[in-house]
Amino acid sequence: MGICSYSDTSPICGCRSENFRLLDVNDLRQGCKRKRNIEDCPGSAAMLELNHAESLTYPPELPSQTFFVGISACRLTCLVTASCVASTSLSDGTGLCYLRTTEFVSGYQFKEKLGARGFGAVYKGVLSSRAVVAVKQLEGIEQGEKQFRMEVATISSTHHLNLVRLIGFCAEGHHRLLVYEFMKNGSLDNFLFTTEEHSGKMLSWEYRHNVALGTTGGIMYLHEECRDCIIHCDIKPENTLLDEIFNAKMSDFGLAKVINAKDNRYRILTSVREARSYLVPEWLANLPITSKSDVIAMGWYCLR
Repeated sequence: MGICSYSDTSPICGCRSENFRLLDVNDLRQGCKRKRNIEDCPGSAAMLELNHAESLTYPPELPSQTFFVGISACRLTCLVTASCVASTSLSDGTGLCYLRTTEFVSGYQFKEKLGARGFGAVYKGVLSSRAVVAVKQLEGIEQGEKQFRMEVATISSTHHLNLVRLIGFCAEGHHRLLVYEFMKNGSLDNFLFTTEEHSGKMLSWEYRHNVALGTTGGIMYLHEECRDCIIHCDIKPENTLLDEIFNAKMSDFGLAKVINAKDNRYRILTSVREARSYLVPEWLANLPITSKSDVIAMGWYCLR
């Protein structure tokens, strides 16, 4: 293991500590090795922290060597494992440690609960970059962490103007959090099903038409333009979010595969009764759900 910086002409490589020596003095890019084996230093080894490391190279990982733990547990595991030479936390937008989730939210806690529908409670938070986000705390998770990450990877690979963007996630222990972009005007149902004293919040027909076109385009993208067809399974105004200029974006897509199947079916049936959502026949008949289920639900959605 070595460390390199780059000049205008070539990389400048060397060893980070006097406890290491170069493997090949004629080829500095070969890296460094320890002067003493880690086994010869029982109880006296420590992790050397490298700041501003922007690029890491390492051999391809075997599936049996790949696992996910928290940051502290990762450091400790590397420290006590002779074959481990370094550990790192990947800040690529795909992982957020649950123990630090309350830290990255403004005020070190979830201060504002936005709602509790469908798949779990949603909170408002602020990242260290001051970006406002919505954090969904999932409930009913029974699948393993690796499978959860695979499903979330599918969701995060979607990019469409009318789909809420997934910023990051957390999978630590039994905790599962999804971090989404924040939608200032909340859900569509707040503008459709208001009482007379709140009639000023009602959307004009132009806005309603734009919402219908936008959400239909988002669903069509999930069905026809993604690598694998993603079925929403729960199309309703409560899952349509509006930004500051009332652009509509669908949320909760792809979560039907993340949540336990039986729990998911019960949860959507429950939310149907609570939110007046349209129930497609497949749910009642316990039949496989296909993209056609979304199509008929989308029709009733537009009528509403």
